Amino acid sequence: MAIAFPVLIGFGALGAETGVWFTFKLRSQSAADAAALAAAYEVIAGRTNVTVDLTPAASEAAVRNGYNGGMPAVIYPYSDATVSNGVAANLQQTLGAVLASMFLTEVKVATKAVAVIEALDNPCILALAGSGTALEIQPGTHLAMPNCSAVANSIGASAIELKDTSGSVTAATLVTAGEVSLKGSPIDPMAPPPEFLLASPAMIGGPSVADPYASTLTHGFLISAMPTAAGCAASSTATLTTYSGNCVVAGTSLTTTSIKLTGNTQIVGSWTVLAGQTVDRRPGPTGSRAI
Repeated sequence: MAIAFPVLIGFGALGAETGVWFTFKLRSQSAADAAALAAAYEVIAGRTNVTVDLTPAASEAAVRNGYNGGMPAVIYPYSDATVSNGVAANLQQTLGAVLASMFLTEVKVATKAVAVIEALDNPCILALAGSGTALEIQPGTHLAMPNCSAVANSIGASAIELKDTSGSVTAATLVTAGEVSLKGSPIDPMAPPPEFLLASPAMIGGPSVADPYASTLTHGFLISAMPTAAGCAASSTATLTTYSGNCVVAGTSLTTTSIKLTGNTQIVGSWTVLAGQTVDRRPGPTGSRAI
């Protein structure tokens, strides 16, 4: 008994202190998670230098979450069998043994977290309005775009609104600086109503998405390569009037019931598409354009 008792106490102490170490490791894991997220936000902001940008951000976030070890080891870009183009943060702290000192002098607690940046704002629809309802889905309308998202820059409570339960939205996700609503009431993004069929939860309070055509769709771009030859030749049948391409036609003359505009036709002046009228804008080098 005299020989065995110290050994039993030692093993008991080792078991008790091991529990403390695992508790400490869980807390350290939270710090690693915060470090990886902080570094990922730096990447999103365009700051990708590991030494200058990512490591200081990861270190600050880790310290705020109870970490007091050495400088985090940040890896970017990080890839493994599960993720690609991620940001990894590795933390390590050394703990001295107290109760278990007869077996160990110290232990090293290492934790790792990986944040992956996924682009969820690949929009089929981009509404640029900064307030109010930017994207409104009317009753009975079913918006189906399962492979891309709808984005609204509005900060309104109904930035993206489904007017009632007779409609639906199928999308990769919805992204807005404001909120997504059903019949005027904001939805819970993590538990959306069945009318919202989303591959990823809706992102509310997100950053605005810049207009990708802001520097492209200029007046000069829109009128470049437009034809200048006046008077498009027209051929008519009993039901169809076809206008030749590479020419200019007055919008007020487009009044027949069925019209075909050949590619690269410029329509000038006032043009009203009449009730019941069919207009076929045929493809061409630059299409047909109205100005």
